[in-house]
Formats: sequence, structure tokens, C-alpha cells
Amino acid sequence: MSSSSVDNSWLSSAYTRYLEAKDLSDRQSLHDSVDQPFESKYKAKQILQDLLDTTVSTELVATDDKVDDGNDDQLNSGQLLELLLHYELGAIDLDTEEPSNATKHFQLSRKLLMDITGGDSGGAADTDANDNQKNRLRLSLTLMSVVVNNQLGFIWCSRSDYTEAIGYLQEAKQAYDWWSKTSDDHLRLGLLLDFADLFTSKPLHESNVSRRLAAANETNNSNKGLKNLESGHTLTLYLMAQTYEKLGDNSQSAVYCHSTLKRQYRSLQESSESSSSSPQIDEPLMYDRIDWALNAATLSQYFASNDDFNASRHHICCALKVINSLALLSPADIESDKYRKAMADINRIVVKYSIMLLESSGTAIRDNLVVTTITEQTDEQQSTGDQKFRPYLLNDREVEELEKTIKTYPIRTLSAAQQVFKYANQCLTEAMEFYKLDERASDYISCIQDRSKLYQYLIPFDSDYDRQCRMHKRRVDALEELIKQINPKIFVGQYRQLLFELAEIHTQMAELKTCIMNDKSDDDSAAIDDRQMLVAIKKINLLFAKSIHNFDTFIKTFVDEKSANKLPDSLPADYIRPVLLAVFSIGRLYSKLVTRDPREQLRNWSKCEDNYQQCKDYLDRNPEHRSEHFADEWPLLEEMLSLIPGKMQLILNSTMY
Repeated sequence: MSSSSVDNSWLSSAYTRYLEAKDLSDRQSLHDSVDQPFESKYKAKQILQDLLDTTVSTELVATDDKVDDGNDDQLNSGQLLELLLHYELGAIDLDTEEPSNATKHFQLSRKLLMDITGGDSGGAADTDANDNQKNRLRLSLTLMSVVVNNQLGFIWCSRSDYTEAIGYLQEAKQAYDWWSKTSDDHLRLGLLLDFADLFTSKPLHESNVSRRLAAANETNNSNKGLKNLESGHTLTLYLMAQTYEKLGDNSQSAVYCHSTLKRQYRSLQESSESSSSSPQIDEPLMYDRIDWALNAATLSQYFASNDDFNASRHHICCALKVINSLALLSPADIESDKYRKAMADINRIVVKYSIMLLESSGTAIRDNLVVTTITEQTDEQQSTGDQKFRPYLLNDREVEELEKTIKTYPIRTLSAAQQVFKYANQCLTEAMEFYKLDERASDYISCIQDRSKLYQYLIPFDSDYDRQCRMHKRRVDALEELIKQINPKIFVGQYRQLLFELAEIHTQMAELKTCIMNDKSDDDSAAIDDRQMLVAIKKINLLFAKSIHNFDTFIKTFVDEKSANKLPDSLPADYIRPVLLAVFSIGRLYSKLVTRDPREQLRNWSKCEDNYQQCKDYLDRNPEHRSEHFADEWPLLEEMLSLIPGKMQLILNSTMY
């Protein structure tokens, strides 16, 4: 073969072999046996390696002759094929779990890109594309730049080197952004090369440019290079979302996740409109409606956690629109476990949204951050108070209608809060039809905990102490029944959470009962006699005792019985503050028990002192935990330990006369 010209027949034969390798790798490999899972992949790899060896050994090049009739082509066909074949070999090595070899191929492919384009493989974002040779080359190889850098970004992500990964992904995004900002369609669409175009002898010849431009302008857009580039860019954004999350930049992660969802939705729409046509084997990404809906709903939690409830609600409603469309597109799908699980998960996300909405609104009212009186805004005004919100993920009439069924921030009235509660409770009930205790126990436990939280954050909107107590009682009944049903050794983490929450609820109920008793004592028209007072005190003491019992049971899950129930020398990092708070709270609760018997009083204050001292001893052993986990309580702890001996002495003195 002459080194000065391209043998078109060889290129055609090479392309046939390339397609054979792609069929082996993408289609036939799906049917490989368990004993030889990579048999087809290895066959494809051998074909590609043979092609690469032939390409390098024959020094395959394109003519360098410049012609002024628009048929100039400065691309070296040997380099183009070498670039593509290294990329494909790297992809197979990645599939066959050989990441080191894959990295070498992708790096060689990236170096060839830089050699051909004369610079950064990501393109020059600050250079306006125009019809000079350097920019023509960069535009033509935009797809290769995107897919190669995507693969390198993915590999470094899998190695947990997210800083290195984001560098490659930013190059991929830069290449696409520079290409997309080129205003001349003749350059942007006509020059863009697909994988198959790299097997033509003069891919930038005007006839080939015109063919690609015409394909891109067709109704069904038969320009494969354009389709592959758009899919590749979507993958770039997806990987960037994951990488930024790993880097701890949740804000950037949300931005890229949002962009990914928008692009995936367009892909879903195109897929739906062309469902009668057979899918392409080499389509880089195929998006599932259920997965899309789950991802959109999951993203809503980021917005809710940042108090952007309009955006959160919008993403939830977009998820509902897409997953609800399955019933029309494929009625059989709604009976599948995947669909039922997705609906249950989306319902649980609605519940999480509602919990955060009630919590944030309640906090704002408590801290006087919500202006106007609580009764000033109507429910209708609340549901339409987001006119500055558009546009977000989908500008869709159906989404707007769904949004009207879900309230947004701020919730100002008890009536509005009850509506949020009822809707969330309905969603939770539907979710628990899938998440049952005997089948999916961990999720079932979380659902019961979420119901408790719904009551917890509804309570502040109700000023009636009796109703507040009744709502707390419903929380207690549900959680105590759950504790009876689960194995504490298997569900140890959730068991501890339940105990701690029950202890807090009983404390809150005791304090509410105390307020009710004091209010009646201060109200002459509702004055209570001594007998009623004793009954009330007995109930309050009982609630304090239950709180102490639950805190104590919680603490015992961390201590060795042989150590006389003393705290260990050091606690697990995630539990340092909860355990210290539990010990501290037991001490405080003993000081609140009401009794007229001095001996009981002394016993209670002695137990109070013991718990405070145990807390202090632990912090003395671990002084670094003091500032990190117990800074607010430490001054009070020291003060109480200094005051308790005097308090006990006063009680002793009172018994002497």
C-alpha cells in the first residue's frame, strides 16, 4: 500500500472488520457463557488490535495536497484510525476489567487528538470558531474529544481520584461547549465526524461535509455523529454531577444533575416518538422513564434541604408526570416490581419534602421570619405564590397542574399544615403497601419513623396543648409497637433511633402536661383540687420515668454489662453526642421528678449528680470531644455539679426540723 495515498478498498475492508468487532463487543457478548463471560469481547479486541497493527505498520496517510476548490483535507487517515482504535480497545479493556490497559489506550487516543488539533484535547473555549484549518480540525473531532475524556474521567472516578477525574470531564464539556457555540451550521454540523467517518479517505471533503449537513437537517436527524455527540455530552454532565458530589460540592452536583435530566428528557421524548423504529446497537445511552423519574425526585431533596421548596416541588411533579405516563405507554409495566418500587420511593420522597416543609415553616414562624399574621394568607395564595419560579426542569402544563396539588413554602396556618400532613400521610400509606415489615423491614421502619416526624412537625402549628399531647401519643403508640416487632440485634441502628426518639417524646409530653397543670392552677375558673393535682403529678412523673427508661436502654446498647453500665473509654464517632445527651438528659429528668418525700428527693438528686458526673468523667477522658460535641452543654454541666451538693444539703437541713 502506498504511503502517499489512501487505499479506499482497504479502508472499506477495515470498516467491515470494525463493524464485526463492534457487533461482537456490543451484541454477541450479551450471550456469552458464565464460564467465559468475555469470550466475544476478546474476539473483538483481537480484530481491533490487528487493525491497529496494520494501520501503524503501513503508515497509512491521507494526501497533503492543498486544493483551492474547497476540497482541502489536512487530516491524516492513519492518525484518525489509530485514534479511534485506541479508544475502542480501551473501551473493551474497561469492560473486561483491565483498567490499567484501558487508561493507556485512552491516553494514547487523547495524545493523538492533541497532535492532530495542535493543542488541548478539549478545544479552545475562548477562541471563536472560524474557517481556519486549526478550528476545522477541532470541530471535526469534537465527538472523539468528548468520548475519550469521558472515559478517562470515569476511570479516575472509579479510582476515587475525583480531582483528576473532574479535569478530564471539564475538557469534555469544554470541547462540546466550544463546538455548540459555533454559529455557522456548515462548520458545526458539516465538519463533525462520527466514528464511521474516520474510515473515509477524505472526511472533510466538501461532498462529505454537505452530506452530513443534509443529514442533520432532515426531520428524523440521521446524522449519527450529532446523535452520538449529544449522548456523549449528556454522559459528561452525568459524570460531572456524580464527581462534584464526591468532591463535596453539592451545589455544582445539583446543577449538573439538573442539566442531565433536561437532556435525558429530550431523549425520552425522541425515543417515544420514534418507538416504532428499531433501536441502534451503537446508541451510547438509553434512558428509562422510571430511572429518570426517580432521579428527578431524588434531586428534589437537594432543593428542599436548601429551603428551595418551589424547585423541589417542581422536580417531584416532573417525576410524577413521567412515571404516570407509563400507565399510558405500557400498562403492563405498572404491575412490575420496578414500577411499584419506584412509585413507593417517589411517595417517600414526597413525605420527606413534606417533613422538611413543615419543619422549615415552623422554624420560620417560631423565629418570626415569616411576616404577617398566621391567618393572613389564604391557602389559594400559598399554592400560587411562586410566579418567579419558571422555568425549571419541564415547562409543561401537566406539571403545573400537579404542582397545584402540593403546597409550598411557607406554611403559615394550622389548616395548611394539616393539608400537607394529610397528603404526605396518604403518600406514606401507599408507599407502605410495597414496603412491608415481613419483606422489606428496614424501609418499613423508616416509613414509621417518617410518620412520627410528620406528627412532630405538625404539632408546633397547633397551640392547643391537649391536641399536641394526643399527637405525641400517636407517635408513641406507633414507635412502641414497632420496637416490639423488630430484632434489636439485627436492626441495632434503627432500634437505637427509636429508643432515643421515644425518650424525647415522653419528655415533651411531660412538659406539656406540666404546662396544662400550671395553666389550670393559674385559672380560677378551672382551678383543680389537691386530688386532681396529685393525679396530674403522677402522670407527669410516669412520663419522665418512661423517658429515663428509654434513654437508659439506649445507653446500654453501647456499654458492657460487666462494666457496671459505665460508659466505655471512647464512644463510636457517630454516637458521641447522642450518648452524652442521653446521660445528661437522665440527670436532668431526675431533677424534675416531683415528690414530697425528702428521701425520694435526695435519691433523685443523687442519681442526677451521678449521671452528670458520668458525663463529665467521659469528657475529662476525651477532652477533644468537649468542644466538638458538647460545647453548649458543658458550662451548664459544670454549674449543676457545683450546685447539687448545696441543693441536697438544703433538703437534709429541712428534714432536721
